[in-house]
Amino acid sequence: MRARAAWLSALIATSASSPLGAAPSVWQRAKDASSGADPVGAARGYREALQLEIMATILGDTRVDATVEDLRLRGVGALVAAGAGRSTDPSVLRLLGAMYASLRRCDQAEIALSRAIAIAPEDPANASAWFDRAICASTRGDRGGEAAAYEAALRICDDPRERSVLESNLAEAKMGLGDLAAGIAAAERSIAIRDDVPAAFWNLAILQDRAGDPAAALAAARVATALDPDYEFLDGPGVFFEPPYDRHWYHALGELAAAEGAGASDADRRAHLEAA
Repeated sequence: MRARAAWLSALIATSASSPLGAAPSVWQRAKDASSGADPVGAARGYREALQLEIMATILGDTRVDATVEDLRLRGVGALVAAGAGRSTDPSVLRLLGAMYASLRRCDQAEIALSRAIAIAPEDPANASAWFDRAICASTRGDRGGEAAAYEAALRICDDPRERSVLESNLAEAKMGLGDLAAGIAAAERSIAIRDDVPAAFWNLAILQDRAGDPAAALAAARVATALDPDYEFLDGPGVFFEPPYDRHWYHALGELAAAEGAGASDADRRAHLEAA
């Protein structure tokens, strides 16, 4: 199970310091005009795309539908029309790459994301570019590339909330590679950063189960279900599974944990066991 990181606040913050956030000087305008560039149009396209991405992210927190996809398609159109593909501004390239990645157009996403990383490889803001590259690798089934991208993001990410998501997703990627010990360690690092988010507990439960420790698996599943009793996080639009049927294993462990906590009610316990 991978959770999508909340990079939007960082994206908005970095946009304020972007060259596009301020009007270009008269000298810069003259230079751009001589090269055929249109800085005013580029700034307008970036602002329009950023607003559309904000709207898509807000709507995507509660649902996934054609409206969200249309907002991102419009955002990509605004950026492309403004010449974002030729930009040397990492924030522009990150936004373009993120929108392409959300639309599952990963070939185009990775071109923009790789350029953003190459321009500013040590910039913590580029953790989001590595994150989106990891998501693209996951959709291709490239678990090694996915894990490597999360690890690259962790080397430069300085935000605790984002590091927690990265470690949790890394745990799942390591599980996909068959390295259960590394996956468990990553999940535990995520929990050490934030113990109030169900994602890492869900992943830890599956990892422990697959490692042959059902008691530890149920202990993690009990915490996960306490934080996510109605599976709203697990089944929410901010979470995805590769392969999709893995979702059932998470639910099964959740139901087994619920059966344990059913107390004296045999009927409730039986219902949870049957669901599992």
